[in-house]
Amino acid sequence: MRDYGYELVVESHSSSLAILENGTGVYGRLANLMRRQRVQRVRNVEVGVRLVLSHKRVAVLGGRETLYYDTERFGSHNFHLSEKLYTRYSAIALQIGCPYLETFNNVLMTLFEAGILAKMTTDEYKNLPEQARRSDPVTESDKQSSDVMGDSAAASQPQGESTKGLQPVSLRMLRGAFCLLGIGHLLAAISLAAEIQIQRRSKKKRQPEVSEQKKTQKLLVLGKAVVLFKRGYRRVCHSVYTGMDRALGPE
Repeated sequence: MRDYGYELVVESHSSSLAILENGTGVYGRLANLMRRQRVQRVRNVEVGVRLVLSHKRVAVLGGRETLYYDTERFGSHNFHLSEKLYTRYSAIALQIGCPYLETFNNVLMTLFEAGILAKMTTDEYKNLPEQARRSDPVTESDKQSSDVMGDSAAASQPQGESTKGLQPVSLRMLRGAFCLLGIGHLLAAISLAAEIQIQRRSKKKRQPEVSEQKKTQKLLVLGKAVVLFKRGYRRVCHSVYTGMDRALGPE
């Protein structure tokens, strides 16, 4: 708020205002920074949410469920809902000393643990974007509150231009991912086919070389066999001649 010029508004006569007025620490520092603003309080949380929608540097402090409901009405993509100051809660307002307080507490705790409250909240908020498209622009009283902030032209912007309905995720939204996946598979198939062709061509080139090597090896074996045969033949002939000479004698 101090460095970037943000302004904080809070609902009048609310517990959030009491926390800022009576709190210490971060709440006390927030209250001191709010005192320099022209507008510090709004009539209700909805007016504060409309100010956030029409101004860039405005924040509203309030109950989480109320803020969540209003942000869903006006388009959740236009807001950032923080959970740093308040935690999520579910409660029903009863009179002091109500005899049914313990029964309500037990029922609420059972519904919360079973997840029924979350399911009811989700089902309730499903139709809000459709209603937001048909909602009217900012009312005259809200325009006056926006004029105090100093930007009446932005406050009179039609509500339909800044709200978009939430859409469930469908296969059409994921079409790009599937297209990329198909392109990747196609490129992989092309590279595999190219590699197979290259391997086949390399094998064909190697086959003539192998056949030539086998032929040369056979010729060498045959040549060695012929040489050995000649040597053996000569030895046999020599031994035969020697034997005949010995048998015939000196004559």
